[in-house]
Amino acid sequence: LKLNGNINKPDIQGSLDVKNVVIPEYKLRSSVNNIKFEQGNIKIAIPKLEIGKSKFDVSALVLPNFGKQAVLKDLHFKSDYLDMDEVNEALEGAVSNPVYPGVKIPFTAQSGKAQIKSFKTGSLHAENVNCDISIANNVLKMKNISGIAYNGVLNGEAEYNFLHTSTIINLVGKNAQIRQVIRDLTGKADETTGVADYKLKLSTIGTRTRETEKVPILI
Repeated sequence: LKLNGNINKPDIQGSLDVKNVVIPEYKLRSSVNNIKFEQGNIKIAIPKLEIGKSKFDVSALVLPNFGKQAVLKDLHFKSDYLDMDEVNEALEGAVSNPVYPGVKIPFTAQSGKAQIKSFKTGSLHAENVNCDISIANNVLKMKNISGIAYNGVLNGEAEYNFLHTSTIINLVGKNAQIRQVIRDLTGKADETTGVADYKLKLSTIGTRTRETEKVPILI
């Protein structure tokens, strides 16, 4: 690393490679972590981040606001498998606030993209999920969600509050196999056949799922 300038606005050039980071209370492991300082920006690449069984490839551009809350740009988040219930459990085991059960996020993310091949939260399963993401005030917002669920098309939006460990999901599904939808979301062994469109609202707190719509609304 090469450091010039003053302490409030340093000019740093070079790179850091940090290997085998383990944070047990978060069930977090990361074998490769690259930080590159160039042209007044900080590039972060974490291609092998794991929380429990969930695996991520994360990269971002960090604006060098030393002494202030970090601001991320061009956040890219990829995952072959994301289990939000497992992530919630990890966060609940790492309380950083005496009032709330979760953790404070020390940065904001102005814009980003997420790609998730297999996604699970509560009883909801989806594949090939893509969305726009941003983070502010400890809340991850996911907009313009598109994906596949129950052999049909899925669209909607969602948000996750890291401090409260809570999730709000609003989705619209089309041409879904209704038997699979009813079985997953109600737990009943329904033998209904056919395809249907539906609207679904889910809210979760910690690892406990509370379905505000006990049965999907068919439209």
